[in-house]
Amino acid sequence: RIFVHIADPTRFIPLGSEVEKEAAQRSTSCYMPTGTATMLPSVLAKAACSLHERDVEANAKPRAAMTVRVDIKPDGSIGSYAVVGSQIMAPRRATYDEVEAFSTTQAARWEHEETFTEPFDQLGSDDVVTLNEAEDEDATALACLFAAASRRRAYRDRNQCVTFPQIECRVLVSRGSFEQEAGVPRSFTAGPHPDDAALGDDTVVALQRIESSSMLAREMVKEMMVLTGETIAMYGAKNNIPLAFRGQDTPTLPSESELPSHPHARAVVMRRCMTRAKLSVTDPINHASLGLPGYVQFTSPIRRYSDLLAHYQIKAFLRDEEIPFTDKNISLRLGESDDSVRDRNKAGRESDTYWVHEFFRRRAAEAVANGDVTIATFNLTPLLYLRDTGTIAVVCCEEVGAEFVTRIPEMSGDGKGVRPPIGESIELTIERACPIDKKIDVVFPSEWKVVGEYDGDDSDKENVSPEPPKPELVTSDNEK
Repeated sequence: RIFVHIADPTRFIPLGSEVEKEAAQRSTSCYMPTGTATMLPSVLAKAACSLHERDVEANAKPRAAMTVRVDIKPDGSIGSYAVVGSQIMAPRRATYDEVEAFSTTQAARWEHEETFTEPFDQLGSDDVVTLNEAEDEDATALACLFAAASRRRAYRDRNQCVTFPQIECRVLVSRGSFEQEAGVPRSFTAGPHPDDAALGDDTVVALQRIESSSMLAREMVKEMMVLTGETIAMYGAKNNIPLAFRGQDTPTLPSESELPSHPHARAVVMRRCMTRAKLSVTDPINHASLGLPGYVQFTSPIRRYSDLLAHYQIKAFLRDEEIPFTDKNISLRLGESDDSVRDRNKAGRESDTYWVHEFFRRRAAEAVANGDVTIATFNLTPLLYLRDTGTIAVVCCEEVGAEFVTRIPEMSGDGKGVRPPIGESIELTIERACPIDKKIDVVFPSEWKVVGEYDGDDSDKENVSPEPPKPELVTSDNEK
């Protein structure tokens, strides 16, 4: 039995209030390297609406929440469930690192379903504590959550959910200095460009590689979010509540023999095959990539307006009040919201792209200033060639996880140029980079020489395809 507690901002934001209207206009929080434009005012998003009590010992108070209770069957499907308004005390706050450290010591157990043979409605009993050798209440709770996540993932796998490894490049920009956050696997920084520093620029760019799909803690949280979304879809359908039922058609994927063996190259190919998201406001629709018969986003009402709408709808039903939005009205509201979400998400992606290119521009300039090729030398892996011939490719910078399009220098072989194999890392040097034109030039370190800044000459730009768009893959409520 799992309880998922979700912050309840509707407790403080009446429908039709100025704050709710502004939230509808923004539709989502916009995450950019230079900061976050929140959907709700920070005084609400980070304080009153948050489940995290800032000063627990001195002034502990119950926090308003929506609670989803789910009984998970042995096969991972949903049994009985309930949705209620609630108040909870400030929960034990743990970082991903703390949970990951715990999971690492128990990984061998979680990989085998037979380890967890007790019925899920008994998880937390003395037998389970003994089974998992848990030493305290937190460890017992985590063991139960990981066991539930394991069964849920197996359930979705049987439903042929679509998954692939994901590397995230987190881009951060700060002024003056940058302190690496604890637990980030890899981090690289670049100080101000010399010309900009002369004008007073003191910004520092940091790129951090995060392989979220390889972290058990992140995967466990994702499974709980997906579990909640399926439960809310079932609850809405059962009670005829108009909601944003999300879905996605089954993608047409290449055969196993046609897919690259390299996991991240495989991810790029599969990502380009994903279909667009679908929406219904009356009935659940199949969500092929999640492997679910229905799904509603519900766990992020502080940062996403569609989730906030779902809270308004369900709370009205729980109070036996008139449901605020009819099928037609909520469809119109969601259409406007989704358009705004696309615009703001695009702005975030474009900002990320700009600062990734700026990072490499700074590294290239620093290498020139110091006469040190190693400053701008990275391991680049071709993930996808954009043409049948030539060496224009989507590449991944292994050190920081950033993807970009560039022309890879040909390797010599049999008297003619040979393009590097997909998935094979090559040590290359960033010769020039331009964040405005989204262009990066690379050479072999042995061919590097001190050159000037990229001058904006686009004489050969028609030969380079822009970075291919990444279709929105609706997976879960992963936090940016």
